[in-house]
Amino acid sequence: MKAKIEIEKGTKIKKELHSGGDEDTTLHAECPAYYGYMIDTMAEDGDPKDIIIFTDQDLNLGDIIEVEPQGFIEMTDNGEEDNKYFCFKGSHIDFKQLIDVKQFITQYKEIQGDTIEFGHIIYTR
Repeated sequence: MKAKIEIEKGTKIKKELHSGGDEDTTLHAECPAYYGYMIDTMAEDGDPKDIIIFTDQDLNLGDIIEVEPQGFIEMTDNGEEDNKYFCFKGSHIDFKQLIDVKQFITQYKEIQGDTIEFGHIIYTR
């Protein structure tokens, strides 16, 4: 499966590449991992499925890479399912990194005025 990077690890800039927009969103926290979407997928909210990529590889905004989701964080965003898939490329699953991502998403969504709820972390591999 292929994914496209919308937020680079360690940055505060998000670009909505899936919608063709070139407008930047400035976030209030640095993203602890690469954040993007899985190409040719559709989540309940009508957007492509999100994926968080943990890797030591240097990736750039707009890069397309091969991913294999290893699980997801159950999440709702304004009442709609909006699970966050994740994969670890070249490293082991680290629970603390997933908690860091949950904190980042919470800050990002609360600032936007969205109501989110997290469920379980589900490992599929």
